[in-house]
Amino acid sequence: MEIRDATVIDQADIGSKTDVQKEDEAPSWVQAFLEGCDAREHGPSQWKDPPSSTPIELGSAPSLRRCVIAPGNGCSPVAEANWYAWLAAQLRSSGVFEEVILRDFPDPDAARREVWLGFLKDLRVGVDTVLVGHSSGAQAAMRLAEEQTIVGGLVLVAACHSDLGDAGERASGYYPPSGGPWQWDKIRQHCGWIVQFHSSDDCLVPVVEGRRVAKELQSEFHELQGHSHFFEPFEEILEAIVQKCRD
Repeated sequence: MEIRDATVIDQADIGSKTDVQKEDEAPSWVQAFLEGCDAREHGPSQWKDPPSSTPIELGSAPSLRRCVIAPGNGCSPVAEANWYAWLAAQLRSSGVFEEVILRDFPDPDAARREVWLGFLKDLRVGVDTVLVGHSSGAQAAMRLAEEQTIVGGLVLVAACHSDLGDAGERASGYYPPSGGPWQWDKIRQHCGWIVQFHSSDDCLVPVVEGRRVAKELQSEFHELQGHSHFFEPFEEILEAIVQKCRD
């Protein structure tokens, strides 16, 4: 169900876990991409590895070196919540990533947009990263991509597009109208690929919310049964990520 234009990147612009980006710097290929130019036309980056003559497509397996897991709100300590530690351990064992990041998020209960997006940027989510977001973490992941952060791959679990009439969710800043309209086109353009999971019996986020997100993002949508709000490990997410990173 993915419909996306291929974006080609140079190996030189894919960072390793030792790379540190200065606050006001960005790879020239990113700037070129956002301006509608061919990413291959930029010169060698001065803060990445030596350039290679072999182009790599955004979201392709060779470009994906890191995984960051963004939890739902109220999940602290994150290593003891839901399936996050299980997934992190499985991905580390699989060897598909050089680095898998599972950290406690600041402001864990309110999960305010400005706090969580700032934290994700501090974790250097970028072209070499698969960003996994669950519940509030999925909303944060979408808004991050919307705000012109180029993400290698996006995995959304129990995502929604509205505040569901909940005052706490409304105050988090992710949802229209106070959070601004969703810019679905930008999210799609800034991700190499998008995989999405929702359960038909989700007790917190109705499946119609997930279906709407999937339609707008043209994601690879997996509607499962019997998983509620995904409080327990589920093999489908591990299989999907590993497949994307080995294809």
